[in-house]
Amino acid sequence: MDWITQAALGALIGELMMGRRLGNRALAWGAFFGILPELDVLLYPLLDTARRLAWHRGPSHSLVGIALGSWAIAQGLAKLWQREKISKLEAGGFVATVWSAHVLVDCFPVGGAAVLWPLPGQ
Repeated sequence: MDWITQAALGALIGELMMGRRLGNRALAWGAFFGILPELDVLLYPLLDTARRLAWHRGPSHSLVGIALGSWAIAQGLAKLWQREKISKLEAGGFVATVWSAHVLVDCFPVGGAAVLWPLPGQ
């Protein structure tokens, strides 16, 4: 799916989940986290073609990646959003929801997504 759609979906979720507490910043944060799994393309200059294909829609689009990434990001967001009294659990839930929506949308095109990575056969 294109990055504009992913950003718009993330912004929508940001507004629905955090709009009252973060205001318009929720749109920006949602859009950022909506395109975050696609930023693995920044590693492309370091990878050959086969590794690019394996990496993209692999670890960053897996349940393991969502869980670990959301937990790690939530630590910093809770500190950043301390004034709004947003806990680590709320911040992590927000990131996980946006990231999960991104992965769900990416499962439908022909390329799919390796949601169960690192299990064999993915």
